[in-house]
Amino acid sequence: MKSLIVKLIKLFYHFITRVKLKYKFRESNNSTYIFDLDNTLYNTWPYLKENKGALYLEIPIFEGMKNVIYSLPKDSKLCFLTARNLKFYFQTKKRLELDFNSLDYDLIIVDNTIDKIRYLKFFVEKSDNVFYYDDLSYNHENGTVKYYLDTIKEVEKLPVEYKGADVINVINSI
Repeated sequence: MKSLIVKLIKLFYHFITRVKLKYKFRESNNSTYIFDLDNTLYNTWPYLKENKGALYLEIPIFEGMKNVIYSLPKDSKLCFLTARNLKFYFQTKKRLELDFNSLDYDLIIVDNTIDKIRYLKFFVEKSDNVFYYDDLSYNHENGTVKYYLDTIKEVEKLPVEYKGADVINVINSI
């Protein structure tokens, strides 16, 4: 019964998210900037590894990426697209409000990285230019970074300007 309720909540969440995005993007716009959160905008795995039981609310932000976001053109759309458990939605939203309270943005949480492709396709359809920042990596906590190669291949098929781990690491080292 519990798993059925969780599935219904996720379906409802994604339905509401799609309706909200379709309304917000009812007219095409110039540029949409999409950012992942974990290990792209926030220094997630080193922090969680060192601070067992820490909240997403406490994870330090990468100042370099924060500066990129605050320097985006004012007429562009901003979206945070991340793969994490939906139960962390409110904690994630609160953290983004603390860091980006003066900006208009959307938060989308998906179960798996490959689920991001569906939303990226939507943004491609509704924007002249899509810029996507996502390291698309995992396994940081075990000391060997691995990449979601299937997802990266799908992203590379899309007409987006993809900024992967190599670019993100340079930005975040500044």
